[in-house]
Amino acid sequence: WKKKWNISFQAYPEQSYPTYCQGAGYALSRRFLDCAIGDGHAAMIRYMPNEDVAVGMLAERCNMKASSDNRVSIRFDKKNAIGNMYGNVVQHYVTTSDEMHIFHMNMRNSQ
Repeated sequence: WKKKWNISFQAYPEQSYPTYCQGAGYALSRRFLDCAIGDGHAAMIRYMPNEDVAVGMLAERCNMKASSDNRVSIRFDKKNAIGNMYGNVVQHYVTTSDEMHIFHMNMRNSQ
């Protein structure tokens, strides 16, 4: 029996994972991308079936740490769409084009 996110010791032989973000979504800074991509770390890192851990491995190589941000929203409240999405950077469970447009309008209005 195999759990959904099980990673074998052959795929990752270290004792523990690096610190990493997990969940429905996260945002990456320009500084992180410049290091991970621009400095070639993404091309050299070993394959990791769990992309959350892979991003943690890149962050470790770039000497960066994850931080939380309350602008990441996991649930989309259809009854309170405008208030629910105002100022968010990541919004999950947006399922229609109308909801997407509301989200984009809120992003523009929060700048």
